[in-house]
Amino acid sequence: MTTTLSSRIEAVTVYRMGALVRRRAELIPEQGELPGKVVLGGLPLCLDERSLRVRLEREQGPAPVATDLKVGLALHEPDPELPPADDTALRAARVEERKALDLLTLLRDELQRVLDLEVEGRPEPEEGKAPLPSPVEGRLSLLAFREREALRLHQELAAAAEALRVKREQRQELESQRAAASNARQNRAEELRKTVEVGLRPVEGSGSGAVHLTVEYLIPGAHWSPSYDLVLDPDLGGGRLAVRAAVRQRSGEDWRGVHLTLSTAEAQAWTELPELKAIRIGRRQAAPPRVGWRPPPSGAEALYADHDAVFRHAPPPPPPVQPAPVSGAGYGNQGAVGGMLEQAATRSMVADDYDDDVDYAMDDALPAAEPPEELWEEELAAGAAPDLEMALPPPAPMAPSPAGAPPPPVRARKTMAFGRGAPEAKKKARAPHKSDRGGGAFGGEDEGGLEARADLLEYGALRMRPPGDPGRGKLVPVSGAEITLQLVQALQLTVKVDAAGIIGRALDQARGVASLDLPGGHVWPHSQAGYDYAYEAAHPVDVPSDGAAHTLALMEAKGEAKARYVCVPRESQDVFRQVSFHNPLDAPLLDGPVDVAVGEDYLLTTRARNTPAKGELELGLGVEQAIKVARNVRFEEESKGLVLTKLGLEHAIEVELTSHLSTPVEVEVRERLPVAVENDDDVEVEELSVTPAWEDFEQEPPVKGGKRWRLTLPPAEKTVLRASYRINIPKSHELVGGNRREVS
Repeated sequence: MTTTLSSRIEAVTVYRMGALVRRRAELIPEQGELPGKVVLGGLPLCLDERSLRVRLEREQGPAPVATDLKVGLALHEPDPELPPADDTALRAARVEERKALDLLTLLRDELQRVLDLEVEGRPEPEEGKAPLPSPVEGRLSLLAFREREALRLHQELAAAAEALRVKREQRQELESQRAAASNARQNRAEELRKTVEVGLRPVEGSGSGAVHLTVEYLIPGAHWSPSYDLVLDPDLGGGRLAVRAAVRQRSGEDWRGVHLTLSTAEAQAWTELPELKAIRIGRRQAAPPRVGWRPPPSGAEALYADHDAVFRHAPPPPPPVQPAPVSGAGYGNQGAVGGMLEQAATRSMVADDYDDDVDYAMDDALPAAEPPEELWEEELAAGAAPDLEMALPPPAPMAPSPAGAPPPPVRARKTMAFGRGAPEAKKKARAPHKSDRGGGAFGGEDEGGLEARADLLEYGALRMRPPGDPGRGKLVPVSGAEITLQLVQALQLTVKVDAAGIIGRALDQARGVASLDLPGGHVWPHSQAGYDYAYEAAHPVDVPSDGAAHTLALMEAKGEAKARYVCVPRESQDVFRQVSFHNPLDAPLLDGPVDVAVGEDYLLTTRARNTPAKGELELGLGVEQAIKVARNVRFEEESKGLVLTKLGLEHAIEVELTSHLSTPVEVEVRERLPVAVENDDDVEVEELSVTPAWEDFEQEPPVKGGKRWRLTLPPAEKTVLRASYRINIPKSHELVGGNRREVS
């Protein structure tokens, strides 16, 4: 018995690129019994089948066990909450607009024809004859008709123009709604959606309550970028920080009322787990075979006996088998297989890691020759077991080459499929010891050269070829699209559509979101110091599947702030306001735009730099007009020394600060002293006096000679800062650019 369940999207985790969608459905047993299979429909075509996960839960008692999981295609049932599949209203509005435009054009042409009616003048009479009588009444009737028809047409034109304006506005409104609406719409009759079929097996002692079925899958078409909204108090002593995100997705399904989580991690990434190797004392053994290989079943051809008997034809011939790459007694792999595997299957089972090979030329028949010495050296360097020996029968001879034709090349692998021999095996071969029997590539631990490809270990993606195929009887890997198309037959419908093309277009549409530009000022989220972080939305959110960037509010918190004012009077008289905001979140603030407001007044939009959790976010808020700065410099020259050999260049700096604010503020005034060239004994810079005291100031990029004052500027008062220094140079010298180093 199969039951179809309706599900809803419960939560979504959006990664740096891609999203993990979690759906939830509820299964209520009928008379205490569960169906053997349940089907969840309406899934997007772009979901990744390999990422599909199913979890069964029960509030009371153990939950049943999911025994099978299949992905298929189905015609999805209509959803009354989605917009219609066809834009009937928009098409009708366009038709009505076209009709109104045609009517307006027709009336304009008719009015022009009426206005073109002219009263013909009296014709010239013939010479010597009286003028013809003038039809006054007819002319007056024509003029009255033209006036009457022109007035009527003007009125109809005004009404038609108004009707056209209304129809055009209706059409534009519908187009705006269509552009702003989601592409998750009602399915047409021929459109498909993916389904998930889950097999159920009850367990002993299971309860009778409802079973909650949770399905998770990855979709490629989604990404996000952070932004912030900071509202500071009027005194700049604190503020409220709101974390926002621009989320964009085009998966084919709307996210309505979902719990949203945004992560800086990758949706899928390969990570090598550390392997702790045991330290053993004794003779080195070969590595065990890769987990997952089993001996191939015997008697596979018996599966097709009835088919061959009904259709009265012999089984198809097996594919041609190339001779095994053999270069000696220790390098054969054809005789070791025997009746267990064909040579072609043997070659497909060799690991891709051993694809380095060497070409050898062959004569008409392949002799049993010893392998080159360098191959033994390479194998020993790679860790080949020195105590393994195998006695293999010589390979079957090849067919002779045509006369005059070069012999075909043979590719000899450095690592064979069924073990390696020691160097002594080149000279002497022995029969297999009975302790060697039962091992080998199909489960033993003595011979470790055979490994499986990664695609052959995905058992859910292996399919057996049909009876008419030459490779029947063998499991071969197939693509996910082929597996999905095989399940379409369960519909028992004949639908002439290109299912593979539909799935491909859905994937291309979803992946196209990655090529769309981010909103202005936004940057891609990334890890911080090698760590990834997740940001959960405080409330359920809606994200339409339209590919547009939707700004969502995630969370907000209050934090402390501290304002300071910085000026460099030597370069500018502007005083710049800066705020250091304490990050109140337990997660870092990523790069992104931040809208800053003071009270209810919007101030500016700036860039938030990476700020760790509980760190300080530095923001520049522009120029403070309420603080005035004036800088004055006095310069003097005087001779020094007993014989007047030195010239002193004295500079006195005076900085006046005036505050028109109502509260005391912290001000930082930056200055810079000249610095003599290293190892230059002719020039000396001497600091004379500083009031109040200043401190050395270092910044990036490094600036030599930096100084700064830090002080509290009282409201509505003037503060004067003074400093002086002297540059001593030889009297006969002069500084480049003039001895006066400061400019008022």
